[in-house]
Amino acid sequence: MVSDYAWEEAERVLVRHICEGMGLFRIAELHGIPAIRKTNDIDASLDDNWQALPEYLKEGGPAGILTWDYLHETLAYQIEANLFKAQHGYGQLRGLREDTPAPRRDLGDPGRRVVPVSQPGVHAA
Repeated sequence: MVSDYAWEEAERVLVRHICEGMGLFRIAELHGIPAIRKTNDIDASLDDNWQALPEYLKEGGPAGILTWDYLHETLAYQIEANLFKAQHGYGQLRGLREDTPAPRRDLGDPGRRVVPVSQPGVHAA
């Protein structure tokens, strides 16, 4: 169960997108929410109706189902996950400060490296 804040924030996001003129599938695409697929690719390949469709309609696999409730709930879970990440510092580099210089590694002069020809897998040119 998601928090009330995440649920209300998801509702605000949905209302904002609807006011911008977006539809159900566009909102889902914008937030990376997949449709609920009722079949898999193998079953679709055996379906005569699916095979009769033009190729441009078959791109991306069988179509799925989206409902407002599913979209609302999934968006609320995404918001909840983002809040958790922000509170616990996930997605940030830890232990680095902006004023910390990058460590330098002395690899020597690349022109003076000598690779013995006797190493396995090394062939002299």
